[in-house]
Amino acid sequence: MHLPQQGQEIANEPLLQQKAYILWTSYLVSSSPASRAARSRTRQRWTNFWAFFCSTALSAYLFSLPWLASYYNAEYHREPEHHAAYLGTVCGLSPFTPGLRCLNRDRLRKLARAQNRTWVCGCTQGPFGEAICPLGAPFSVSYFISSVTATGLLYSLAWWPCRNTWWYAEWLEHTFQPPPLLGTISFFGLLGYQVFFGLMLCMPSCLWLSGHVAAVGVMSWSFAAFAISTTITLWRERQYRALKVVILLVLIGMLGFVFMTLASCLGCKWEWVPHVVCTYFFWFGESMLLSAMAFMAPCLMIFGGVDLPIVKQPALSQE
Repeated sequence: MHLPQQGQEIANEPLLQQKAYILWTSYLVSSSPASRAARSRTRQRWTNFWAFFCSTALSAYLFSLPWLASYYNAEYHREPEHHAAYLGTVCGLSPFTPGLRCLNRDRLRKLARAQNRTWVCGCTQGPFGEAICPLGAPFSVSYFISSVTATGLLYSLAWWPCRNTWWYAEWLEHTFQPPPLLGTISFFGLLGYQVFFGLMLCMPSCLWLSGHVAAVGVMSWSFAAFAISTTITLWRERQYRALKVVILLVLIGMLGFVFMTLASCLGCKWEWVPHVVCTYFFWFGESMLLSAMAFMAPCLMIFGGVDLPIVKQPALSQE
């Protein structure tokens, strides 16, 4: 379409026609390949920022769970009438309940008296559980998220990291065309991770411990299969920068698994085991493992050194 050159008179045209001309000219300029490439690069920067921000928010939530539980329970103790549920108190378990004890060798009744409390939060009670001491089970992410509030918050924060991982895996397969076996392992690994992540949230550890542990195990090994297939694909394509990112995150996840294993094997059975090991190691290691999973896609998008398809634009026409 021929456009009037700069300097041609359009002042005599009706005002509506002048506005239409200006809008049409602006649209053609903004639709040029160079302009589309610039907008794509801007969108990619914001996409990377949002992906990294969501994973950071999820990781911060996981690592702050004991403090969230302590803070809310302290506030509830000071003003229980402002935090009471419609059908009764939020936390109604007595520290004098027969058989109820701390698993880290602390004395529950002594801790309750020191905080002037006649109650503790039991299974699914309190927004973030009970942090006075590990009751019935060691501190873990599952221990603190048994309530509806904590589970919903975790699922909301995990939605974007899961979505970004699916998106990056699909782009990786479309771009590098790995062998069918690697593509199948990657897809079913992510599918198993997504399905059993949901099952883990549906089965609190204080109610269905065996099912919860099984879901966590299948979820972890499914994501490990996806990470291994991604590593092999990047290695075959000589994407060494992205490969370093994957290896670093895998090492962080393995370190978290070491923390969890130490806490599970040692526990608080012997007096020589440090108090912090049997109290916080399992929760800390689980938070490290889940954070490494969440940061897989955004770290590859930002630090992987591979151009994503959103910034690839057709070359400018020479005509």
